[in-house]
Amino acid sequence: MDNITIQLPAIRAHQYANVSVTVNGEQKHYQFRVEIFKWNEWRRQSEDRASTLRRIIQNYDKQWRLVEIGGASEEYIPITFKRVS
Repeated sequence: MDNITIQLPAIRAHQYANVSVTVNGEQKHYQFRVEIFKWNEWRRQSEDRASTLRRIIQNYDKQWRLVEIGGASEEYIPITFKRVS
């Protein structure tokens, strides 16, 4: 098993959550980041939201990988990333 789910307090955009976990006496550290992307800043003319979202993720900093896509609103979409170890 390489995934567990834990409740984190609300994290605003551009903030980090550092998580430490001890497994069989070995401590592991993880860093998560939530980003909020505004559709009107990213969407190209006549581009659908799925294509916009795909482009956002593909062009994101490669030191971070996608963890979760949050519920989108008419104005924005929150996305959570995990730092690649």
